[in-house]
Amino acid sequence: MVKKIAAVTFWFPTKEKPLSFPFIVEHLKAISKTQHLAFVLYIRVEQSQKLFAQSISKYDYEGLKIVEIFVKSKLHKLLYQFPLLLWPSIKKRIKTGNFDQIDVVHGMVVFPAGVLAYLIAKKINKPLVLTEHWSKTTKFLSSHLLSYLGRSAFNYATKVTFVSKWLQSEVCEVVPMLAEKSVIVPNVVDSHLFHYAEKIYMPGMPIRFITVASSWNADRDLYLIVNSLEQLVRQSGKSLELVIIGGGILYDEIKTLKWSYPIIFGGFQTRQEIASHLNHAHYFLFSSKFETFSVVTAEALVTGTPVLVSDVAALPELVKQGYGLTTPNTIEGWTAALEKLIGTHFETDKIAAESSEYFNADKIAAAFEKVYENIQVIR
Repeated sequence: MVKKIAAVTFWFPTKEKPLSFPFIVEHLKAISKTQHLAFVLYIRVEQSQKLFAQSISKYDYEGLKIVEIFVKSKLHKLLYQFPLLLWPSIKKRIKTGNFDQIDVVHGMVVFPAGVLAYLIAKKINKPLVLTEHWSKTTKFLSSHLLSYLGRSAFNYATKVTFVSKWLQSEVCEVVPMLAEKSVIVPNVVDSHLFHYAEKIYMPGMPIRFITVASSWNADRDLYLIVNSLEQLVRQSGKSLELVIIGGGILYDEIKTLKWSYPIIFGGFQTRQEIASHLNHAHYFLFSSKFETFSVVTAEALVTGTPVLVSDVAALPELVKQGYGLTTPNTIEGWTAALEKLIGTHFETDKIAAESSEYFNADKIAAAFEKVYENIQVIR
């Protein structure tokens, strides 16, 4: 039986920021493969000189049917942090839209989208599913003024999916009853973009590492990587080079300094370009203090690139035996792990094959299908 799903999100690409939130898009595409997805309600809130202006539009985005409620306001930050202020206009949309035909509401991340998805589901008396990616979920549930709504949304939900066991465990400590109705549905890696290419090793060829810099995530310590590679060069005399994709304050600082090995500053690039860089790299490095998943690490694995990542949060879940190494976030730990990494033989084709299957869109779609098929609809 086909169940009509309305997905709700605040996070989605725009014409101005076309590369934003690929993990949300890929999950929505996977849900679309189940044939249940009726439309995506995208609540878009942006800055404006006006006090409040709202428009509604419908369009297709890579096969997804989007209903966009676009709110422009000089109070955009307040509206984002307190989405209850948007509820009156959302209620009007429910009355005039196609919500009477919806069987299940699916909120993408508990805040801010999930709390409004919860209010919509209650209003139309339909089941709710929540999918959780957010690194600040437990903080929100513990300290935000609307935390009661987040807890109510989780309590009301028939099923909750988490992208990692670590995130599931963290949130279940705050909302224990979720343990009985939550499952793991990992993120999707687009196998059309990210795929295996044999690693090339030639005499005199430098070992090529690749990493990513973030302009928004302070938990990622780029200096730990570049300084550890500096230590490796000094201790071993190895010939190596590092490609850094992305940008941000640390990226800009590192670009001004001198290093004893070549660093290629790639800047912000498309996902196609990132995939190509991964195919040409020997190893992927990722240092972070906090990750609920790490899509870029999964993308590296799908290309067959062995990884070295921080031994924190959800990162170790991705690094199965033979896929790479994890390390504590210290210079000593990273330098020793780098030595071990380059001295280890990896079956890169096996890494790619197994990872491609695990993060495959069809497999994720089947996981969402299982979630939906166990939900009793009200018609």
